[in-house]
Amino acid sequence: MYTIQIDAGTGEGESPSAEQLAEQRDAVREKVLRDVSELREVLAVDLPAFVLRQVKERYVSGAAPRLEAEKLRALKEDARAAGQAAGAEILAELERAEPWLEGVQQLPDTPERRRSLEANPVVDEALQRIARVTEQVLERHGFPAPEGGWQIRYRLPAWFIAGRLAISLVESYWRGIETLQRLEAQLAALEQRAQRSEREAEWDAV
Repeated sequence: MYTIQIDAGTGEGESPSAEQLAEQRDAVREKVLRDVSELREVLAVDLPAFVLRQVKERYVSGAAPRLEAEKLRALKEDARAAGQAAGAEILAELERAEPWLEGVQQLPDTPERRRSLEANPVVDEALQRIARVTEQVLERHGFPAPEGGWQIRYRLPAWFIAGRLAISLVESYWRGIETLQRLEAQLAALEQRAQRSEREAEWDAV
């Protein structure tokens, strides 16, 4: 994993120019999207598997009556098919850069939250659709809903998938988003100062 070097300026006591900040922003953005691309590869495997994993856990724990072989086979096939379809739909939605770059309203404020995508409500809402699909599979096959509701929630896997660890990718993603927001704020401040200087010059010229 490489890191982005943030340039403090062109010399001692100097602030970075708008051009330097823009170059740094673009480099950080590229790194963020590379993390996202690798994370999507993990999700492509884990989202479909999540449905079958959750359904199996509830069956073996006795959350529903024992099923005959034919019905159990139908349950597993339904879980696989539903997971594949929902996973593909979610990944198609998250293929665009916008949800990842623009969906963040507030940076995560704890190390635990930096290991999840909950602080990006746009991405998290898309991911949680796999939990709703899981509930629908359970209901179709006669699993009684718990008294407090299903309360199924998708969480990123804590194990390696396709040679990648989702938690590490997400931590890198949040570091990049934080840097990106800081650079964009600096650029906006520079632009505001430049506009003010231009207007002052216009005012003084007449």
